[in-house]
Amino acid sequence: MSRNITRFAANYGNNLKSSFKLFLRLVLTLLLVSFAVSVSACSESNSPFPMIPKASDGSNLLTSQSTETIPTEQYNYPIIKLAAPVSEETADYLVKLYEAKKSGLLGEGINGLNVSLEFLDTIEPSFGLDVYTTSSTGASVSSFNTWEQSGSVPDIILADSLSQLAEENKIIPLNDLIAENMLLLPSNIFINLSNNLVIKNAQYGIPYSSSVEVIFVNNEVLSAAGISQMAFETDLETIENVSEAVALLNDEDTLPENRVLPFYQARELIPYLPSSFDPSSGYLMFDGNNVDFKKESFEKSIRFLREYLSKGYSVDGLSEEEIFESFGTLDPILAKRVAMWVGNSEEISRWANYMPYTLSIIQIPSLEPGEYSPSAMTVYPLCISEQSQYPELAADFAAFIALDEDAVLLRLRLEKEEGFIPVIRSSAVWEYAFSELKFGNSLAKLREQIDNAYFSPMVSDYATFENTETLLSLYSDKLLNAELDLDDLLNELTAEYSG
Repeated sequence: MSRNITRFAANYGNNLKSSFKLFLRLVLTLLLVSFAVSVSACSESNSPFPMIPKASDGSNLLTSQSTETIPTEQYNYPIIKLAAPVSEETADYLVKLYEAKKSGLLGEGINGLNVSLEFLDTIEPSFGLDVYTTSSTGASVSSFNTWEQSGSVPDIILADSLSQLAEENKIIPLNDLIAENMLLLPSNIFINLSNNLVIKNAQYGIPYSSSVEVIFVNNEVLSAAGISQMAFETDLETIENVSEAVALLNDEDTLPENRVLPFYQARELIPYLPSSFDPSSGYLMFDGNNVDFKKESFEKSIRFLREYLSKGYSVDGLSEEEIFESFGTLDPILAKRVAMWVGNSEEISRWANYMPYTLSIIQIPSLEPGEYSPSAMTVYPLCISEQSQYPELAADFAAFIALDEDAVLLRLRLEKEEGFIPVIRSSAVWEYAFSELKFGNSLAKLREQIDNAYFSPMVSDYATFENTETLLSLYSDKLLNAELDLDDLLNELTAEYSG
């Protein structure tokens, strides 16, 4: 009996060894077959890039936050890093729309407003996208430096500091990359917005969005003065009449802490008023090379502001003691005791949140009633990093999301952009961009004025912008001081800042 048990155990052991060897051969065979099929599939593919892998949990690998990026080398297909004010979801759909249009997959009548998101979900792009979310006006030089220190600089950057980045050779000229791109034709784009992004004869930016200088109005103050809402097309005479009515709210019995003023800081109109008198004046009298402060339009604007302040219509016409008595440490605008102030349309959301029912906007006042004043605009561009590994693809995709009608419509469909002005001529884009916005009717009127616009140098020529800021800091008090001889002062300014 014991021998039978021993024999059984021995046979069982031998059989187990044989089975294990057979199992190993089977596994090895399966691995070799799998490898051969994989190699064959890769060699027969027509795509220049391997198939995009699928995440095992069903998540999308095409977009990710910059905090945790999948290494490009792991999958060996392009990953473009985009720094712009868009969400991951929006960026993902823009990539898929780009691929669908390049492949001719959009049907007749399909556009950025009616394309099915479910259809776009079926598109397999040939490149991935990482999103670095920026502010609505783009990234600063300090943001770029932070990316540089981290070793992860985006390929495409919406920049509020184009000229500074170009000067430091951190972005590249785009002339050769976009020369053949039909989206940059004058029939599609407001060409002066694109020309504003040329530095030393090189195109460094692609217009993405723009904004305009306006005057904000607190209608609560106007209502107290018996004034209905002002029309967007406002002139200087109307400004004076409204200011007089608001000033009459104060009498000899009005306590300082209840004082109401027509305007916050009238001096903030200095860079813009000359151009509302003379379209050839440009931003603070700069024509790109020289300045002429002796020009009639500039002199006229300064005389207007001197008289305006002399009537006590503006906070900057008060002494420091009077300002403190009236407002203490409160900002006069936030105290809701000024009727008007200068600002940029990109600030609309901020002020509308603070004054949801009483805010409106008007243009920088024109000289004649019913006329438009030239628009003082700022253009926010997409640029391509010098460190980009895929500059051709990055430039093409940047032009697409900024200037393609369907891409812009899809972008606006997914994320409304309050206070920003389209950079392309498309009627569909202009109509949709302002269809549901509080001040849409006013801003939509700028479409016919953009060809005559002039530009703030803040983004496109920061050196000039710094010079103008220095000039205003040093001379605005003198310019607005009615006791100083204006002719002598203008001669001094022109001599110092010309050439």
